[in-house]
Amino acid sequence: MDRRRLATGARPPGSPALSLALLAGTWSGKYGGAFSGTFQIHWKGSKLIGSIALSNPRGTYNSTGSVHGGGIKFGAVSAGAAYTGSVSDKSMSGAYRSPQGGGPWSAHKTS
Repeated sequence: MDRRRLATGARPPGSPALSLALLAGTWSGKYGGAFSGTFQIHWKGSKLIGSIALSNPRGTYNSTGSVHGGGIKFGAVSAGAAYTGSVSDKSMSGAYRSPQGGGPWSAHKTS
């Protein structure tokens, strides 16, 4: 399998979509742009329902999301942040947007 395709979240034609069960666990990441800081995402089971702990704005927020192929969308609705990007194996990255602006983000799976 071409690792460059995996790094971008693209999948070779005919390959299976990313299993939601692979997302279960804790992810640690960082974000920059309008805000900067760190976050942790906790996915529960095979559902994209969990929480995201942000350093700015400080707090822990409920998060829901979806995965289609190698693309991921999730958000911290009460914080007004929406994240989009790609996920592959134990890493994900993309861009976020909020009413105050946006910027890049990235994360890796820690457990």
